[in-house]
Amino acid sequence: MKRSASRSPPEARVTVTLAITGGSGFIGSAVARILLQRSDIRVIWIVHSHPPPVTKSTDQLVGGDLCTPDTLHGMFAGADAVLHLGHRITGSPDQLAAVNTAGAAAVAAEAHSAGAHLVAVSTAAVHGQGPWDGIDIHDLPEAPGSPTSATRAEGDGIILDRGGTVIRPHIVIGEGDQWVVPRAAKLVSEFGWEVLGSAVHSIIEVDELARRLIVAAVDAPTPPGVWLAAERRPRRLDWEIDEYFRRQDSESVVNKKCRSRSIDQALQDDPRLAHDLRFIGNDHHLTCVCSCAPSIFTTDPPHRVH
Repeated sequence: MKRSASRSPPEARVTVTLAITGGSGFIGSAVARILLQRSDIRVIWIVHSHPPPVTKSTDQLVGGDLCTPDTLHGMFAGADAVLHLGHRITGSPDQLAAVNTAGAAAVAAEAHSAGAHLVAVSTAAVHGQGPWDGIDIHDLPEAPGSPTSATRAEGDGIILDRGGTVIRPHIVIGEGDQWVVPRAAKLVSEFGWEVLGSAVHSIIEVDELARRLIVAAVDAPTPPGVWLAAERRPRRLDWEIDEYFRRQDSESVVNKKCRSRSIDQALQDDPRLAHDLRFIGNDHHLTCVCSCAPSIFTTDPPHRVH
């Protein structure tokens, strides 16, 4: 297993131990970057195949596999909190269930045994494909539309039954995003900006989400239950898509007068495209307004400067 680069912030006394799964993924990498500035937090990284991109000298990397619950036994001993970020989004139903359901169950059991506060990141996709027009996430039934979402919803249920906290963002963007903005930009490049329609979305930047997760896990432990992570107001993705084109130097592609094919033709060629068009072209605005909702999961949108 290759070690990641280690850095140390200014000296500070370690006051809390946080165990983390899934530290090499999109959100996990952001959490690792933010934790570089938190010398008061000792991290136990549970590593399967890839370590987090950066660690501190006080951190510990230990081997563990969500698909093999026995490898997690005792891993959270001494941890004050567990941040569960590990999940699988592709594969057979059995492969998905092994990580998203059975793996989550193993994490929940070990966290409970260790007496550690458990915070897990899930996805609003467990509520279906929308559209949603300002509905409170607590009033939205689960309606997973894929094996990925179904197995994650099952894993969430197990975590909640163990008294854990489940955080469900809808769209997460920022450094490392390989899905939302690139795929939305591909649709715009092929069919024009009109595919976005007037849709607005509940969005959060990955670094801001990472900060909020650390707060929820160790600084101000969040109550058990399901919570939404999003900016205070829904918005469009135009700015991010425009920036993506600037970086790719592909704006001229978008401005073509003649498209290579119509949407109807594209749907015939690739039926899965319908999911992407619904995702980007319909409102996906969620709220979390009950009186006990922790404010740490509502954020202000970033200030944009070209």
